[in-house]
Amino acid sequence: MYILHLLNEATQISDFNKLGSLNEEDGDTENDTVDAISDLFFFDWIGGLIFSYDPVNRFMTKYLHLSDWTYQSQYNPATNRLLNNGQVYWMRYQLFDSPISLNFISGAKITAPGITYEFMEKHQLSLSMGFSVNKILMNSDGDLVSGSKVYTFGFYYSISDNPILTAVLSLPDKKAMDLNPERKNEYSTKLNINLYPANLIKFMGMDLGLTFTYERGVYFVGVSNGDWPIGFVRGSSIPQFYDK
Repeated sequence: MYILHLLNEATQISDFNKLGSLNEEDGDTENDTVDAISDLFFFDWIGGLIFSYDPVNRFMTKYLHLSDWTYQSQYNPATNRLLNNGQVYWMRYQLFDSPISLNFISGAKITAPGITYEFMEKHQLSLSMGFSVNKILMNSDGDLVSGSKVYTFGFYYSISDNPILTAVLSLPDKKAMDLNPERKNEYSTKLNINLYPANLIKFMGMDLGLTFTYERGVYFVGVSNGDWPIGFVRGSSIPQFYDK
């Protein structure tokens, strides 16, 4: 789990450093970030300290059903890049003794409230709608501007608040497309589907998970395993963005 966290922070560092490299001619290095250092060396252990107290754990698990729904990170050998990264956290508050709950999911690709319906024995179907805040951008003058908010929609099937199938759809980011027309495929519609290892797909004694992703105009299919720190993914082609 911590390896996945390190990989997630590494990809964020890479994004900020790419922005900084665009202004190297002007000697501008202010776009470097220490965000990963603060996350890994401060917020991580503070979170561990807070959750080491049983009253905190009881409240978050019994009343809010807090769960880690982090995506199944995967490596693409064809492009030497990571895909399907992102920490995701799930909460659900049940309304009285009814099968209906209010849910909230927050992570790299979606932050959204929604509604959950529980059926059978702790099986849950959930819907959500919210926003995803995209990357910091750079305009034609070389100035950094805040990323825009894009609508996102989520569908989830879970058992006892553990994810089995998640699907997140993000609409195109028009602002980023206008600022970066040569890289508009990077900000086009995105669809991310995760089928987590749940004894549904068995191969050679392994419990496998699958992913399907559409982004940058390319379809990606990946495989993962709960015992692997990272899975593997291949795309239908190499995205234009990766060719530069």
